[in-house]
Amino acid sequence: MVGDPGDYPWSSHRYYLRPRGAPPWIDVGTVLEMLGGRAAYRRFIADGMTEGQRSDLCGKGDRAEPGAEVKDEGRVWLGGQILGSERFARGTLKTTRQEELKREIQKDAAVADLPSLAANVARRFGMEVAALQGGGRDAATSRARRELVRRAVIAGGVKPADVARYLNVRPASITGHLRALRGISAGA
Repeated sequence: MVGDPGDYPWSSHRYYLRPRGAPPWIDVGTVLEMLGGRAAYRRFIADGMTEGQRSDLCGKGDRAEPGAEVKDEGRVWLGGQILGSERFARGTLKTTRQEELKREIQKDAAVADLPSLAANVARRFGMEVAALQGGGRDAATSRARRELVRRAVIAGGVKPADVARYLNVRPASITGHLRALRGISAGA
């Protein structure tokens, strides 16, 4: 996935290399002690980089292709992603697919619901939806657009580009509102 394990954002690798900063739920000390320290950890990782994908972790053979199912010794690998009993793997896969479908439905509904979100925001701010969709830059319109961006993008999961298209503004305008909203919540 990446050339250097430290480049993968969800890896704990970087915490094993530096003395401080690991979250409390990563027990760096135990692993380093088992391997014989940071230098031994570095060698362990470097040696592992040349091995490629391990069949004992990813199914029989060198790879389990996405969607492939490989069974061995009471374990099942589904798509090279889930390792465990067949019941566990199938249950995990089913739950994951259901959650993905639910998120897609929510996103579709949120995009379709932009007009009613805009109507609610406009009513709350005492203006017409057309004012939100126009080029006005006055403070009241800006506050109303920011509220629409908050509801649609942050709460509703609508893509910023979809909101920009609906409001007839440049995507950079939506990005600016998102920055301002993040600044507001960081300061709160």
